[in-house]
Amino acid sequence: MTKDELRQKANDLPLAPGVYLMMDKTGQVIYVGKAKKLKNRVTSYFRGVERHLPKVYRMVEMVQDFDYIVTDSEFEALVLECSLIKLHSPKYNILLKDDKGYHYVCVTREEYPRIRLALQKGNDDNEYIGPFISSMVVKQTVEEANRAFLLPTCRRKFPEDFGKERPCLNYHMGHCDAWCQLSRSPAEYRARMEQAMMLLQGKWGAETAIRFIKELREKGYQLKHLLKAMNMAKSTYYFEINKTDLVAIRNEELLIIIKEIFLANKGRYGVRRVYMELKNRGYDVNHKRVQRLMHDAGLLGKRPKEKYHSYKGEVGKVADNVINRDFSTTSPLQKWTTDISQFDFSWGKCYLSPILDMNTNEIISYDLALSPNLEQIKRMLDKAFDKFSSVNGLIFHSDQGWQYQHVYFRKRLQEHGIIQSMSRKGNCYDNCIMETFFGRLKNEMFYGYEKEYTSFEIFSKAIADYIDYYNNRRIQAKTKWMPPAKFRETSMM
Repeated sequence: MTKDELRQKANDLPLAPGVYLMMDKTGQVIYVGKAKKLKNRVTSYFRGVERHLPKVYRMVEMVQDFDYIVTDSEFEALVLECSLIKLHSPKYNILLKDDKGYHYVCVTREEYPRIRLALQKGNDDNEYIGPFISSMVVKQTVEEANRAFLLPTCRRKFPEDFGKERPCLNYHMGHCDAWCQLSRSPAEYRARMEQAMMLLQGKWGAETAIRFIKELREKGYQLKHLLKAMNMAKSTYYFEINKTDLVAIRNEELLIIIKEIFLANKGRYGVRRVYMELKNRGYDVNHKRVQRLMHDAGLLGKRPKEKYHSYKGEVGKVADNVINRDFSTTSPLQKWTTDISQFDFSWGKCYLSPILDMNTNEIISYDLALSPNLEQIKRMLDKAFDKFSSVNGLIFHSDQGWQYQHVYFRKRLQEHGIIQSMSRKGNCYDNCIMETFFGRLKNEMFYGYEKEYTSFEIFSKAIADYIDYYNNRRIQAKTKWMPPAKFRETSMM
């Protein structure tokens, strides 16, 4: 591609977080990067090229094409970036990170880790924080971190040297906790190290830092070293102390609302959904504050239990893959998808067959049965067409299950002017929207609760309750933080 073509392609990228891969004329990946907004980041490479740094300029000159992957968050993009760098080993990910001449804070990998200054990043298992331009900054940071948390700086080895000699001068000066005399467990030592690491990595908010300083002062730590280590002025510290109580009161009031939302949704909401629900209720609050309060309270949303893996199969003869992974829509009732998922119990198996609208993620209809037979499909279609009778031109997507190849199913779709679409054989990613729904449902109401469903009737009631909750109360990012049914009603006004 020419630079103009690359620039045009970059302009078409979404304003969403993700990862981009730069490729040369041979198709080899030469650089992997992440972005909070893909469009803004990638287009920056192809405008004002002459102003780039020399190494960046050489990389851009070699770029003939690029690819990208959209993620749900910047954090996911970061994780994916690391994985792709390990996979492809792009040369410019190395060349653009030349760290010679810079200094690092080194945290050793041993039973009792030490914090030290490193003149260069080593090829070992130690953890390195940096780089820093100034060696003085690194030296001061290491000294204050060790002093603030009373960590050892001597050359004695732990636990080999426990109790062999008297405490050194650092102990008598109040700079060390005499770890050489107190045979403490590695867990206790590592807990202290984790606190020091949080400080070194700058993971302290103002409120957290003040609370932590107060706790350490009560244990006898010197204020001046704590303030130096956290780069906080004494006046700032006393100012923050005076307002901490008011902040704590506001946090307690907010936490009550957060717990109410979390419990009302049976623990299914994570930080993002709790935050958006607070906004829907009119609360003006930072998402990091919500995250901190939920973490401190142990309110953890449910996470997916497993990932789907598949291979690229071929399309069958009944219907083409019309969707072809293009799940985009402009309004409801344009594209539907369906599939069947199995649930295993001690008393037997049952099968869930739903229809999902790709625009709203709403479950249009469903049927739960003890056997995945044609009658189940008939009941599901009857419910869907009773609800929406006018669906001419709609695309109905499925896998290559025998139910969807049956004459009855194909005929019912033709009667309503529906275009049938089928995934490639054995490729769940071709129907990933439905696979995502099944994963979400099982994670939120099935995994860990299997023993509670002692009969088909009880499980059927639980499925009905969940789908009602999913359609009418559970907010989603795709539906502008509205429940699917409400989003459909709003879209069709």
